[in-house]
Amino acid sequence: MSRLVIALAFLCFAPVCISADELCPGCNGTGRVGCPACAEPFGVVWVGKCRGCQGPWAQNRGHCNRCGGTGTCPDCHGNGQACMGCDGSGRVPDGTAGRARERKEREAKEAVAAAMKPLKFTIGAWKGQGVDPEKKKYTTQGSWERALGDWYHLSIDRTTKEGKTTESTGFLTYNRAHESYRYYLFFETGRCSMLSGEAARDGRSLLFPFQGADGRDLRWVMALDPDAKKVATGLQAMTEGEWETISEDVSERVADAPLRLSKTEPAKELENLDFLPGSWEEETRFEGRTEKQEYVFESILNGHWLRCAGKTDSREFVGMLTFLPEQKEYEYIIFHSDGDITVYSGRAKNGRTIEFTPQGKEGVRWTWKLDPDKGRVKELVEVDDGEGGWKVVAESEAVRK
Repeated sequence: MSRLVIALAFLCFAPVCISADELCPGCNGTGRVGCPACAEPFGVVWVGKCRGCQGPWAQNRGHCNRCGGTGTCPDCHGNGQACMGCDGSGRVPDGTAGRARERKEREAKEAVAAAMKPLKFTIGAWKGQGVDPEKKKYTTQGSWERALGDWYHLSIDRTTKEGKTTESTGFLTYNRAHESYRYYLFFETGRCSMLSGEAARDGRSLLFPFQGADGRDLRWVMALDPDAKKVATGLQAMTEGEWETISEDVSERVADAPLRLSKTEPAKELENLDFLPGSWEEETRFEGRTEKQEYVFESILNGHWLRCAGKTDSREFVGMLTFLPEQKEYEYIIFHSDGDITVYSGRAKNGRTIEFTPQGKEGVRWTWKLDPDKGRVKELVEVDDGEGGWKVVAESEAVRK
């Protein structure tokens, strides 16, 4: 059996992802997989979690219709089943996992490219106008651009209504394992939402169903007209067995260059992280090696979000960080250029320490020790040693340029 390899994601203050050549690609070494209703072909992450919302997202927000917001697979009740690829041992011969992982990434990238092809004409800047559910008119400026090696389309929307302009941004991608589009939206309020949808049968619309706060069945529709270079988006509600449009706007492409989000000062909820905006260098030590990374933090969306973008030798990333006052915790969502999306929850231990844990995974913690006076952040990534303690597997120090 080969030794354990610690593969660092090298993201903006990023944790490590622990893997090994001999870990079974069917269960990531856990020996367990989801039932047929929630399992992925390889590299199962959400064991026994709801296939519709992938578990933690619904647990935080309760928006998933399939599982009722529990995040647990309703077919296997979260228990999953033993992995047949490794007979529940979690181990396979050396090299098997690496080859399976490469094949999975290649096939996933091909599937994403095919799914995003109908949206190719949307790349660029757009202008439009519409009417909201209260029949109030508004105008929009927006843009789409390719992001992170074509795994995502990045959207920026600037809406002006009754003299007030608001901004939002989002990441649209295709999840091959669940055969659905995923649209992650970030708003000036600090709120974020994830819509899961599919292409209509005619291939000219994307349909994203969800449940409204009042319990109504709703769906957001993105109708594509590449010939006219127009896109109509609308909100529809199920009324007496039929879909009724309650708001709609129509936009047309006006330029090649995308918009850029306005930069702002961090909001009060993020005041202990107000020293982060700017350029950073980081040095990470693991397994006797040292790696260096560079990235940039920006304060956006009325200061309620910190966006971090950068790259390493192996991949690029964009992270979105906010604070959730009701939960009294941080939320950090990281989008990787190999298609991975990871959500972290963070709790402040004191004014200068934040401990993050990846949602849906146990036995890993990632600690930030903040030193705003010196413009530094020290990090520790630790794993459960199985004996009631924690083992340090990586240490980092980030310095603001």
